[in-house]
Amino acid sequence: MEHFWLCDVSGHNTFDPEGPLSLGALYDALVKQGLLEVFFYDGAPDREEFIRIFSGEERWTYAAFAVDGRPLVLAAVRGITGKSGMFDFCYFSAGLPCKERLARECLLMLREGGMRSLVGLTPAPYRHALRFASRVGFARAGVVPGACVFASRGGRVADGVVTIMDLQTL
Repeated sequence: MEHFWLCDVSGHNTFDPEGPLSLGALYDALVKQGLLEVFFYDGAPDREEFIRIFSGEERWTYAAFAVDGRPLVLAAVRGITGKSGMFDFCYFSAGLPCKERLARECLLMLREGGMRSLVGLTPAPYRHALRFASRVGFARAGVVPGACVFASRGGRVADGVVTIMDLQTL
């Protein structure tokens, strides 16, 4: 599928302020496709807060769009220390057929940008997400008991699976 990437990283913002290629449009797509509370299992922000979070200096945001403007994937790196950070990734329905290729493209962009490793924390019940992480090169590093709280499920607690990606091995 033909696509292009936009990003919002320190000193480099390619998202439109409003419209179909904006952080607001990504939020709207997350809500429409029922992904907001999956991506933000610990508490979903409102639209304004989402835009603030994903355009802030403390998070690098990447999104791929189909040439017709449909969002395909949303990725973010947060908690950046040195050349490492926490990685979050979400694919939209239009990105389903090419999600692994898009994840690898994003990982390569991060490596080319100087990142050396990424860490993921995935709720253990998200088995599909854990299989996907494994397919794109993340290795399971361990389990943190009780690390994930599902805000939309009355505060239910689940274990978190820690995965690590050594970007030098891509």
